Amino acid sequence: MEIQEFQFKNLKFIFGLFAIFFLAALTVWFSVGISNQLKEGRYIGQEIEAQNVITVSGTGEIYAKPDLALVNFSVVTEKKTVAEAMTENTKKMNAIIEKM
Repeated sequence: MEIQEFQFKNLKFIFGLFAIFFLAALTVWFSVGISNQLKEGRYIGQEIEAQNVITVSGTGEIYAKPDLALVNFSVVTEKKTVAEAMTENTKKMNAIIEKM
């Protein structure tokens, strides 16, 4: 019976030591984290100095003649019959195409 009580007391003691070390480590971890966050806050909004950097800028222009043109147009002719309107419209369209 005494051996069981002794083992239980040792177990409680070991668990207590583990809890104390764990809480101490947790406290140190949080303290370091908060300290780092405060230090980082000082640099907010400030530019970082560039080191070992090469900056290149330039401008280029290209001149070329266009090789394609797209033109849309229409001719409207109104006559009494469809045949008359079509003949007149064809003459007007052919004249425009010849001028181009």
